[in-house]
Amino acid sequence: MYESPSIAKVLSTTGRLVDRADKRLTETGAWLTQAMLPGNLRRGRPGYVATLNVRMLHAHMRRLALDRGYDTAPPTASPSTRWTSGGPGWTSP
Repeated sequence: MYESPSIAKVLSTTGRLVDRADKRLTETGAWLTQAMLPGNLRRGRPGYVATLNVRMLHAHMRRLALDRGYDTAPPTASPSTRWTSGGPGWTSP
């Protein structure tokens, strides 16, 4: 389940859930393997680096969604818990 219906719409338009689902599952599995190995979430280790890469990709996609008019906040979120357009992070009204 995705945080925002509009983000699910963005993801569905990329085709990655249907047309390239096998690639997405392989990528997710590779990340999971790296992240779950003992000690691999320590700074500089493969799981840490892989997680940073995933977070950067997601931040980039959120930025593209904002630039294209998609709302990245959950529909029930108050204004104080919406993502800022300047990057990942929470903002106050």
